[in-house]
Amino acid sequence: AVVSTQSTGIAVQDVDAAVCFLQGHGVDVEPASQFCDIGYLTSLRDPQGYSIELLQTTFQDKFTAVQANRSAPLNQVEMPTLGQITIRCVDLQRTNTFYTEKLGLKLLCTEVPNNKKYQFSLHFFAY
Repeated sequence: AVVSTQSTGIAVQDVDAAVCFLQGHGVDVEPASQFCDIGYLTSLRDPQGYSIELLQTTFQDKFTAVQANRSAPLNQVEMPTLGQITIRCVDLQRTNTFYTEKLGLKLLCTEVPNNKKYQFSLHFFAY
């Protein structure tokens, strides 16, 4: 199999407000934390077990709190957006070919985070 695991990333203005909202609705979600130089985030699982990452649009040390909008999705002032799909693959070339040639996405850049504990690369695609 090409894909071993996957997750969907949803970009939100305030991850902590989203966590509060979800916990208040009975969703099992851990407090957010800064992950390396990638972002301030948390994750949860949908009913089928697929991972969903909530990623703050700023790093935590650059974040400025705003009043949560209790009537908006996930208590956000700005509408959450589908920000990414994370895929862990065993055949990088085949996966890149699928997203560029089959789905028509453009590979914008590739980054290797400066972290010895986690060995992975990030490939950013967009239309």
